[in-house]
Amino acid sequence: MIRIIEHPGFLVSTIMLSLAAAMWWMMWAHMGNTAAMPDMAMMVNWSAKSLTGTTAMWLFMMLAMMLPAMVPMVATYALISKNEVHGAALVLRVGVFAAGYFSLWAVFSVAAAFLQTALAQTPWFEMGGTQALPVASGVLLIAAGAWQLTPIKDTCLQHCRSPMTFLLAHWKGGLKGAFPVGLHHG
Repeated sequence: MIRIIEHPGFLVSTIMLSLAAAMWWMMWAHMGNTAAMPDMAMMVNWSAKSLTGTTAMWLFMMLAMMLPAMVPMVATYALISKNEVHGAALVLRVGVFAAGYFSLWAVFSVAAAFLQTALAQTPWFEMGGTQALPVASGVLLIAAGAWQLTPIKDTCLQHCRSPMTFLLAHWKGGLKGAFPVGLHHG
C-alpha cells in the first residue's frame, strides 16, 4: 500500500479541496437562512455580535474561493519541501506555510467586515446594509471594473499563475521560513 504522505501534492490537494467544499457547503446552508445569523437580517444598527457574524461570512467566502486557487502553490511548496523534511515535519511545514497565506487573507476578511459594517451605516444601503441603492451598486461595479485594469492586480495574479517562479524567488528554508513565504504569497 502506498503511503499517502509520500505524495504531498495529492495529500495537500485533497485536504484543501475538501476544506473548500466544506466552506461552500456552509455558505450554501446559511444562504437566505436568517435563523443562522439572526442579527444580519433587517438590522440597521450593527453590533459586535453582527460584526462577528459578518467577519465569519467573509472568512468562509475567502476560504471557499481561495483554497482551490491556492492548491497549485501549496502542492508545489510541499513537493519542494519534501527534499528537506519528511513525514510529520513535512505536514507541519506545509501547514505553517498555508497559515502564513491565510493569516493575510483573514486580516483582509476582518477589514472587509469592518468596511461592510461602516457602509451599512450610510444612506447608500438599505436593510442594514444588505441591499444597495442603485447609485451605490453602480459605484461598486465601476470600482470592481477599475480594479481589473490596475497593475497591482496583474502583479498579484503573477504569483498565483507561476508557483515555481514565486518559490524560487522567495524561498526561505526551514520551518521558520515557511510562514513568511506563505504570508508574502498571500
